[in-house]
Amino acid sequence: MLLLLGLISTESRGGFVNLVAVVFLLAVQFRHFFHPRYLGLFVGGVSAAMVLIVVLVPQEYIQRQASLQLLVEWVTGDGRELASDAALDRRAGYIQVAFDAFPRHPVLGTGPDTFKEIWANSRQARWFEMSERPAHNTYLEVLIGNGIVGLAAFLALLLVTYRNYAGAERLLRQHGDETSAHLIGAYKIAFLSVLIYFLVKSGIDHKYFILALPLSVAAQRFAAHRIQHLRAGGDAPRPQVGPA
Repeated sequence: MLLLLGLISTESRGGFVNLVAVVFLLAVQFRHFFHPRYLGLFVGGVSAAMVLIVVLVPQEYIQRQASLQLLVEWVTGDGRELASDAALDRRAGYIQVAFDAFPRHPVLGTGPDTFKEIWANSRQARWFEMSERPAHNTYLEVLIGNGIVGLAAFLALLLVTYRNYAGAERLLRQHGDETSAHLIGAYKIAFLSVLIYFLVKSGIDHKYFILALPLSVAAQRFAAHRIQHLRAGGDAPRPQVGPA
């Protein structure tokens, strides 16, 4: 509840998009708990939630989230509409500056954390009367600073980390330890939420991201230890929860 109140009070559109994505990931993660006989209850819960949103959530917040449609229109070709929203217009400016800078140093980039200087020397910076600014997109930041080589290495790191979580979760589930598998699955979703956050912020040095990398290795070792313990006749595997 505190997280939702913080999300609404800040009127963060990036936070709203991340929330929707995380809810979707949670639905996928725990899809085996859903059963057709619960469909009526689910529809009733969603309807009640919609009523509460309309009644309790400030109209200004709803209007701000609806303004994301402007970004969709810009992506599909009508960029002129973004002029009515300064924040979205700036984000479009970051992307344009990045796309203009990339062809000049496509392989190795211009150096780590140099997008701020590129932005400061761009015509968009003079237009918005802003000096150094990050790209507000970690993937663009890495691409401009480290080129295709750096972005490929960064994406490989993300893939390895995700596979560590997914592999540990799968092994635990195969050996009947559903409780531990759900725990690792929660860490996996937290990691994915950070990757979604990277789409709207430059945060390669974010503490949650840095923590998630070694934690994925710890998840693998934990899974191996649990499996060894179960095979040695330790705790009996917990029965699967939810409909078969």
